Amino acid sequence: MLQPFATSDPFTIGVELEVQVVNTHDYNLTKAATELLNRVRQQHFAGAIKPETTEGMIELATGVCRNFDQAKNELQVLRDTLVRAADFLNVGVCGGGTNIFQNWYDQRSDGRERSEYLMGLYGALYQQFTIFGQHVHVGCSDADSALILLHSLSRYVPHFIALAASSPYVQGSDTQFQCARLNSVAPFPLSGQAPFVTTWSEFEQYFDRMADTGLVNSLKDFYWIYAQARDMARLKYVSWTHRYAWNGPPQSPLIFKRLHVICWLKSLCASVSGTMKYTGRTGSWPAASGSMEHA
Repeated sequence: MLQPFATSDPFTIGVELEVQVVNTHDYNLTKAATELLNRVRQQHFAGAIKPETTEGMIELATGVCRNFDQAKNELQVLRDTLVRAADFLNVGVCGGGTNIFQNWYDQRSDGRERSEYLMGLYGALYQQFTIFGQHVHVGCSDADSALILLHSLSRYVPHFIALAASSPYVQGSDTQFQCARLNSVAPFPLSGQAPFVTTWSEFEQYFDRMADTGLVNSLKDFYWIYAQARDMARLKYVSWTHRYAWNGPPQSPLIFKRLHVICWLKSLCASVSGTMKYTGRTGSWPAASGSMEHA
C-alpha cells in the first residue's frame, strides 16, 4: 500500500550502510547477524543497527542528520558499537561491494517476514542480492519536488559509479567488471530507473497499476537506482554503486570517504533543485548552472 508523502526539512540526510559479517579464519560470510543484533540491542545510541537481507549482513542507519559532523559522529558510534560486539563474538565486520569468497546458494534469509516473502518470490535472485553498499536519504519539502529531484539526479549515475567502483570479484572469480554488483541488481524486474512521472498524483496511478501485478506491495519493492524513500519522508538515493572496501574493522578514514561522497550528493541536490524546472516535455531538463564544478 502506498503511504502518504511525509515532508521533511530540505537536504537533511540519513545514511544507511550495509556491512559484511565474516568469520575470522577465511573471511567468508558467516551466519552471525542475529547474535550480533542481540548483543547490541540493549545499548543506547543515535540511529539503529538492523538486520538486512541475509544472516551475513547488517545495516548501520543514522538518524536524520543536518550536517557533516552529525553524520560523522553517528556513523562512528554505530561502527564502534558493532565492532565491540563482533570482537566479543569472535567474528569480523567489514565493508566492500561484494564478499569475494561467498557462494550465493549458501545465503539464508535473516528470518524476518519480509525477507521470507522476498526469498519465496525471487528465490535465487534474492540469495544473489547479498551485496553491500550505502543508501543516502535526502530530505524534500513536498512530493512533487522529490520526484523532480529524483529525475534530475539521473544524469549523475555514471559519476557515482566511477567514484565507487570497487567490486570486481564475485564467487571467487574476477568478473572483468569494476562494479560487478550492479549485475546482481539488474535481473530484478523492478530495478533500473524510475518511471518518468513528475507529480505525486501520476505516481499514485503508476503505483496502483504495479500493485495490480502482484509484485508490488510497498515502495520497498522497487530497486531503482534513485527511488522514493521507503518511509516517504525523504528522497532516497540508492547507491548500488557506492561501496568502499574495509580491510578488517571499519576505520575512520573510510568513514570519511563515504561522508565526502555524501556531502557531494547533498550539495548536488541543492544545486539541481535550484535550477531544474520541468517544462512539460520528456527529457526537457535545462542544464544545471555550475553543474559538476560548483556542486
